[in-house]
Amino acid sequence: MTAWDPAVYDRYKAYRERPADDLTARLPPDLEPREIWDLGCGAGEHAARLKRRYPRARVHGLDSSPEMLAPAPAHGPRRSSGCRRTSPASTPRRRPT
Repeated sequence: MTAWDPAVYDRYKAYRERPADDLTARLPPDLEPREIWDLGCGAGEHAARLKRRYPRARVHGLDSSPEMLAPAPAHGPRRSSGCRRTSPASTPRRRPT
């Protein structure tokens, strides 16, 4: 598996944030989620932003890269429900029908 470098990833932050901001802006203002999952959460920046927007929601982040998760505590998602590591081996596979 390829290792991710958070410093290189951070260089393209503006490009990554734009689609996330656009999608978040489309959410109904009266939405009150109880649980939010950020798949591929990286360093947890968007998970932390979602937690600030929906403070009553339980926010989870999943990512397969320990390198990307290392800076997550600085963004605060672990103080909500946390960013955790996942791997393809831990993901159940569906059998073809």
